[in-house]
Amino acid sequence: MADVSLHEASVQSIDLEGVGEFIIYGADGGVHYLGVAALHTRSTMLLRWMFFIPWTTPGQRDRDPRLLRGMKVEHCPLEHSHWKATILVMQYSEMLTSQKLQMPPVMNERSPDDHKNSVIARNPGLCGILPANQKLAFVDIGLDSSRRRRLILIREADGTLRHAYASERDRLNQIFFPLPGRRLRTPSLFRDANLEVALKNGLHEYVLDLILIQFEPDSPDYIRISQRVYNDAVAKIWACYQTASDQSEDDSANIVTRLRLTRHYGPFALYVISRLQRPACLVQEALFHQALDTVYRLLILTSLLHPDSNFAMKAVEQGIPSSTPERDHFVPVNKIILDIVRFYISLAYGALACKLKARTWYDRINDKLLLGALPILPEWDTIRLKEGISHVISMVEPFEIKSFVLGPREAAERGISYLSLPVEDFVGVPTNEQVDASLDFIDSCQRPGDNVYIHCKAGRTRSAFIVTCYFMSAFDLPPEEAVAQIQSCRPHITFNSVQWRGLHNYFELVRQRLRSMKTRLPGDFAKYLLSSALVLRLGLFTFSLWQDATRWPDGQLRFTDVDYDVFTDAAKAMTTGVNIYEARPTYRYSPLIALLLWPGHFVSTTFRLSAPFRAVAYAFGKVVFISADIFCALLQRHIILTENAVSRPQSLFALQRLQSISGHNSQSISTHTISWLVGAFWLFNPVTTTVSVRGNAESILGVCVLACLWCLLQNRVVLAGLLFGLCIHIKLYPVIYAPVIYLQLNEPSHPSIHLLPTRRHWCFGLATLTSLSGLTWAAYAAYGRTFLDHAYFYHFTRVDLWHNFAPHFYPIYLFEGSLALNETVYDSSLFPYNHFPVWLLETFFCPATLQHLYALFKVLIMLPSALLVIGLSFHLWHTPSFAWFAITFAFVTFNKVCTSQYFLWWLVLLPPALAHIHTLPGCHEASKGLFGYVARTTGLTPSVVRRTTSLAGLWFAGQVCWLTVAYLHEMGGGAFWGRSLWLALWGASALFLVVNVVILKCLMRWLSTSISLTSSDKRLNHSQSPSTSMTLFKFDKHKEELEGVIRRRNVKETVDPWVT
Repeated sequence: MADVSLHEASVQSIDLEGVGEFIIYGADGGVHYLGVAALHTRSTMLLRWMFFIPWTTPGQRDRDPRLLRGMKVEHCPLEHSHWKATILVMQYSEMLTSQKLQMPPVMNERSPDDHKNSVIARNPGLCGILPANQKLAFVDIGLDSSRRRRLILIREADGTLRHAYASERDRLNQIFFPLPGRRLRTPSLFRDANLEVALKNGLHEYVLDLILIQFEPDSPDYIRISQRVYNDAVAKIWACYQTASDQSEDDSANIVTRLRLTRHYGPFALYVISRLQRPACLVQEALFHQALDTVYRLLILTSLLHPDSNFAMKAVEQGIPSSTPERDHFVPVNKIILDIVRFYISLAYGALACKLKARTWYDRINDKLLLGALPILPEWDTIRLKEGISHVISMVEPFEIKSFVLGPREAAERGISYLSLPVEDFVGVPTNEQVDASLDFIDSCQRPGDNVYIHCKAGRTRSAFIVTCYFMSAFDLPPEEAVAQIQSCRPHITFNSVQWRGLHNYFELVRQRLRSMKTRLPGDFAKYLLSSALVLRLGLFTFSLWQDATRWPDGQLRFTDVDYDVFTDAAKAMTTGVNIYEARPTYRYSPLIALLLWPGHFVSTTFRLSAPFRAVAYAFGKVVFISADIFCALLQRHIILTENAVSRPQSLFALQRLQSISGHNSQSISTHTISWLVGAFWLFNPVTTTVSVRGNAESILGVCVLACLWCLLQNRVVLAGLLFGLCIHIKLYPVIYAPVIYLQLNEPSHPSIHLLPTRRHWCFGLATLTSLSGLTWAAYAAYGRTFLDHAYFYHFTRVDLWHNFAPHFYPIYLFEGSLALNETVYDSSLFPYNHFPVWLLETFFCPATLQHLYALFKVLIMLPSALLVIGLSFHLWHTPSFAWFAITFAFVTFNKVCTSQYFLWWLVLLPPALAHIHTLPGCHEASKGLFGYVARTTGLTPSVVRRTTSLAGLWFAGQVCWLTVAYLHEMGGGAFWGRSLWLALWGASALFLVVNVVILKCLMRWLSTSISLTSSDKRLNHSQSPSTSMTLFKFDKHKEELEGVIRRRNVKETVDPWVT
């Protein structure tokens, strides 16, 4: 692509006032190692991408005064009198970089291995002692040596003793002193074919993160791969503006826009300007997004690296400093001293005002937020215990964190979540990214009794700005009303005109997000999917009335389920006052099910309606079940939104904030995708659609289970307990959720069996006991012991002798048949009985022995379900909806009885569970054909569509296999009846169990991958973003584990590379 020159108007349109000064080190007037420290932090960007820090050891810095904070100064042009000031500036820079703002180092490629000078000695007499293909390595394993200076010697097979080459040094260092995440062998991702596919899918930041882990910064592989990523990003930068009609709608399409908000932008900008000499593309992108601070720093860097260019000369005319040392004042000592003096004077003034009772040190703004001044360590522990502070947001600059002030290290020692958002005092305005990060941080404080302490130096301006934005976002208040509410608690907060303008700008952003939600959500979800699903069910309902009346084609086939007749007879008996369990002995449910159908029959009986109206009364229960079916979809959607937002109910914009901050890496799911998940897996699922229309009551229990889960996510503990008791009263199986609920109600730390119940546990338990005992007592008072026998005790003694999906049916069938004969019966001519001695067979088939074995078998078949429920609860408690789904899926799979009706128990939890599973980001155009079309339509990636389709196909294949054998068993008659067919049916049941286990394992593995990506992306975005630094996160090696997923493929192929 041809270079694009920067237009003169682009330079003249930039406001260059109020920009800080810099320290520049060069070699012979040029810039070999550029170390730039931003001393003027009006914008909290802190020149995030201009910290180019070559790696050096502490010993090197101590011995060479020219190596300060890892910044290499070869021939410093500064005079000796400036060294004292220089050291002060470097200390200031060290405080800035301690906030995790360091960029990847920029270093020259290491020198090639000198094979001649690396030889220490040649000893031909040792030749032949070692095999020709082996070497001896001698490594200094002392802990005081660095990786670069460690003595490593190699003895060749021919007797030559030499220093280790660079590749050998890297490998041996990793063997004896392994770095987290680094592998001994180069990951396959960095092969040319796989790397090309990764870049085609927009994984530039992911690749740059991995090479920082895998290679040294002066490694040829590091430089080669990073430059390839940079070249690919530059090649694509102009395509976004040429093809996209509105780039602001989707910034994730622009690779450079994503890199600009990461730690990789500095080396990238340096490469583009220094090597490619194409600053225009970077300036264009920054101007397009109004990132004027970045534009100005790009202009400075261009003038420094190319001082004789026409562009640099134009920049100098606009006041941009050049790279000539004599023309610029490099050490702004006056400003540093002024900042320090001003800090202590204003701090002393605030402390004096507090002593004189003119103001308070901190104030409580609401039940969660505290706004105050610097947290002074001698008094902090008392304040923390008194107010229950668990989260701290610091708005101060790094130099304001003194030894007597709570900083990141002190917060970590006390177990406090700490967020640092440095903003300049008096005149600084937090950026939108900082405000969004702070509101998300506040939203993360979920435990009852925990509070957030937001502070700056005096608690008047910077921290008050964040609290004001919180009120505007959470309660939709204009800036004036939000400030008035805060001033009612802390009267001395104040803002200047620039800060007021920033508040109004953020309020406009809040209103814009609210309008976006109001226009998207109803039209996207309710208007189309709900209405279409309701029309579909009403059509099936009409067809069921016709089919039940005509019974086409043989006069016997009905559409309505036989269970609906049981419900109807119980409702009729309830209307006439007869005991429902005696009127219909096969009714084995709670009286609440009959009570839901009771209104239709009550009206029909009381008003003596004619036959057509009695038909309507008969179908009243189906209308109730269909309504519950639709309500399940609404609850599923609310659960997905709640889990994605991770916020309080009144926080309307948490989901938008997550999406706006994370950009293309956001794992948050859009409302469009939520609609497709709920629609495809529940509303238009043929199983769930027909079950409610046929008159099955499982949708009623589904509503109760989903409502209980949603209330837990909303921290409505008492209401959740009442609903949980209702669920257990209707059917016993929801008791399996008790372990995971207990862990969810624990403190948000690692769960432990030694944790004692808290107040939340007692509230939930009492609410559950109240609901369950109250409903059970009411039913017992109405129907006596008969209710307990039919609704509860029957399910403990129930034995299903006939075939079902559970493979336990065949052993139960054999045990029951043998015990029914009450004698020792076996055919010694059949396999495998003809291979055992007679005495052993007689002992085994003795009725007493069989009775004991049967009892033992009943106990053993319950163990897998019990162990899986407990194990999955501990493993998945942090993802509630997926945990509930996995527990139900495992329970149904390993239950001693499994019918199609039981599938509804986990199908109702499937859409919220699938919302947790995401794959690596990629363009939908990367996959063509049907999968690509479905991906673009639903908002999912092609790999998600491909994975879910494959699992659904596997599950239906297991169903088809079992149903085929069962059809032969039921309908084939004598032609297929026999012992071999029973074994085939048992084998189909065992195969279906294996299929379900494989599906659950795949879903859990993809969930683990999704969580690793999400947490890593969040940690990287917060810890390396230009204006925020989170000390509660640190980069780990989760993302590197995915590199083995990519397979070698041709570059021209357009299939998704991330499918395992």
